Amino acid sequence: MDALEYFNPASTVKMPLSFLALEKMNSLTRYGIDKYSPMLTDSAFSGQHPVFADTTAADGLPSLAQYIKKIIPGKR
Repeated sequence: MDALEYFNPASTVKMPLSFLALEKMNSLTRYGIDKYSPMLTDSAFSGQHPVFADTTAADGLPSLAQYIKKIIPGKR
């Protein structure tokens, strides 16, 4: 890493939070939920946006695996 290159501190929480989300999801496998299960999100007020589709996902649906893939930089 270049000493003059800016490093966004928000990036330091992405991996631990991804692990935490996967750990929580792992506790839900008895209900048939896995990292590829669709994760549809509605909105509660005008400042939020519902998410029912993800055009970057192979199946067109948002999922925990797809969200993690999108926030971690690198090859995809």
